[in-house]
Amino acid sequence: MRECAFIRHVRESTKLLDDGRIEVRMPWKPEHTNLPNNRSVAFERMVSKENFGDKPAPDLAINAINLLADRAQVEFSKTARILKDNTHVDDVAGWETSPEKVKKVVDGIHTILGKGKFAIKTWHSNSPEIDQDGNENPVSLLGHQWNKKADSIALKSETVCTDLSYRTKRKDVGVVSQLWDLLGLMAPLTIRFRIDLQNLYEWDK
Repeated sequence: MRECAFIRHVRESTKLLDDGRIEVRMPWKPEHTNLPNNRSVAFERMVSKENFGDKPAPDLAINAINLLADRAQVEFSKTARILKDNTHVDDVAGWETSPEKVKKVVDGIHTILGKGKFAIKTWHSNSPEIDQDGNENPVSLLGHQWNKKADSIALKSETVCTDLSYRTKRKDVGVVSQLWDLLGLMAPLTIRFRIDLQNLYEWDK
């Protein structure tokens, strides 16, 4: 409950300043002893471009990106929708029918994120005209491996359980908890484990 409340607070208190900076009002305990001046630490993190280093850092970034996308709805309606719907933590995924359309989306994303001082590190694509790192193949995409040349997605080998010679409740729970599948590609496998777990625990009785 505490973490959900913090995420709601971040979403409601995030705003874009005139100079392009993202401001988030952090919660503070009333009548609490003030902390010492930490300007030097904050400045060092800023110039070195370190990650926030805090647990809510992904939530802060996502809310900042959503705010920028909302502000760009009129000028870049399609691109703003892609940012809001196809962004997970620090990855933006999507597809188009031609390199020209992809370039238009890429330019729009750079423009939108640039207003908040965000920058895309590298663009990966199955089109050589768009791809910025042809030597990296396959690449990690939402927990799976994407082969850009073949335009195919495969499971990461370390996430696939091959030893099914014996089954226990503890082993099934361990397998299910290790399968991170945001795209739902492993649903036929994970649903089997979940059904077996229900049978083992007799949850339906």
